[in-house]
Amino acid sequence: MLDFLKLVETFERHGVTFVSSPSVQHDELDGRLTLNMLLSFAQFEREVIGERIRDKVAASRKKGMWMGGWTRSL
Repeated sequence: MLDFLKLVETFERHGVTFVSSPSVQHDELDGRLTLNMLLSFAQFEREVIGERIRDKVAASRKKGMWMGGWTRSL
């Protein structure tokens, strides 16, 4: 989230306009609040997806399923 905010600040210094959908006025106080909330939810979703994937891989390994990678020649 901090990286994105620094990127927006860099855009502003160089006169680049950030366009988003839905439209958020990031140069106003309420727009920055909205943007921070959206970024927080996006980070939460990434973490939830990662957790689900780790749980799925662990369950598959427990069942003895092959989880990818190189196979060994016998």
